[in-house]
Amino acid sequence: MADEGAKINLKVVTMDGNEMLFKCRKTTPLQSLMDAFCREQRVFANYVQFKSDEGRCLNGAYTPQEVCGTVAVACTHYATAS
Repeated sequence: MADEGAKINLKVVTMDGNEMLFKCRKTTPLQSLMDAFCREQRVFANYVQFKSDEGRCLNGAYTPQEVCGTVAVACTHYATAS
């Protein structure tokens, strides 16, 4: 498919309502987005949970294409790095 290499914007919304936008390909595993989010927010990855708009828990092996075109991802985190 020709559009598999096209980049899309994914929005990550934290529990407190902050939003971050990430640009990635539809076929890129979400792990790269999750790692970038954790680095930027200075949170430990094992204390973060990502969910799709529909409430489905996401892991790093998923791609945006597999998440049925969902463009927003909710994120809950519990501890920050010092």
